[in-house]
Amino acid sequence: MVNALTSGSSSLLSSNPTAFLMNQIAGRLYADMTKEVTAVETKYDPELQSILARRGTVSGRLKEVQNVLDGVKNAETQIDEIKQVLRDMKVTLSKAKATTSDSAKKFYAKQFNEHLKKLNESADQYMPEYNLIGRADERTLLPETKELSTDDGGFIELDTLYGGSSFNLIGTDTSEGEYYQNDPSGNFMSKVESLGAEDSLFSISHGTSIFESLNIDRDADTIEFKLNSSDGTGDEFKGTIQKGGLGLMPAWYYDDLAGDAGIDAAREAVSDAFTQLNRVSFSVTMVETKVKPMATSLEAEKKSLLDDFTATSRLIDDKISDIEDEARREFNAIESSLNAQASALGGYQRILAQVGGGGSFVNILG
Repeated sequence: MVNALTSGSSSLLSSNPTAFLMNQIAGRLYADMTKEVTAVETKYDPELQSILARRGTVSGRLKEVQNVLDGVKNAETQIDEIKQVLRDMKVTLSKAKATTSDSAKKFYAKQFNEHLKKLNESADQYMPEYNLIGRADERTLLPETKELSTDDGGFIELDTLYGGSSFNLIGTDTSEGEYYQNDPSGNFMSKVESLGAEDSLFSISHGTSIFESLNIDRDADTIEFKLNSSDGTGDEFKGTIQKGGLGLMPAWYYDDLAGDAGIDAAREAVSDAFTQLNRVSFSVTMVETKVKPMATSLEAEKKSLLDDFTATSRLIDDKISDIEDEARREFNAIESSLNAQASALGGYQRILAQVGGGGSFVNILG
């Protein structure tokens, strides 16, 4: 804004006879111009700040929505990977069914557990904000509910199904208050003081021979066992099985694939898992159906707010430019007038000097 009064041939640094007076006039014009510019900025700044605040809110909401849509894309990859693992499980179970070798059956039981671990690794491979079907809550065995803000300041909840497979053992009778919590991608379970607890009392793997005795009712999902003293603690437990996700269990739940009954139960569980995985996929599709229109609306609103901000900023710039132009015109007009007056006075002095020969009247004019 200073340049408005200090450009071109009207520089305040000019050495002409009117320089001192023009400096004073420029200072007054600059002060007046600054007040007018400040008034314009003060008038429109609340509007700009309001637009920026609204755009920040919209951008935050859009980011949340985009995270969910990223989760939808990730789920497509995860589901494809999990389907392949289920196919591999079916092959392993067919091989276990075909062999009579105890050592081979133990090998296939171990392979089955590795498949289960891989399945859960696929379900858990993305961070929670980009994962719709994995990282289940240890207490509910469900994925985290996603919450998206709405225009009215509320929120909507988006629920999907768990694409992995996990379980908890909940003590009953003499084991009341005792819990075993599965680690889906770690291939082990831990005894904990409460479901969801981070610290475990001890952990045991899902390998073969972890039990000295084991009794499971698959129809009622009840379990009784005593842990192998050499591998665990010899702990005795009685309780119910809380299943989550695809409902698959480690090989020990299916008699370590040692007999046809256990293998058949495992094959049925894998078939059920395929069906459940289709439900998981459908739950993701329902989320996408809800979220896509929100993304489109928020993107349009974000662009509209940017357009509003640009238009208001341009309006401010135009008004300030008009103020500066007017100050420049006034400055140049005053300067031209003073320069003309100084030039005329100089002419009078020269004429009178020639006529009067340097008399007192001329001296007064000088």
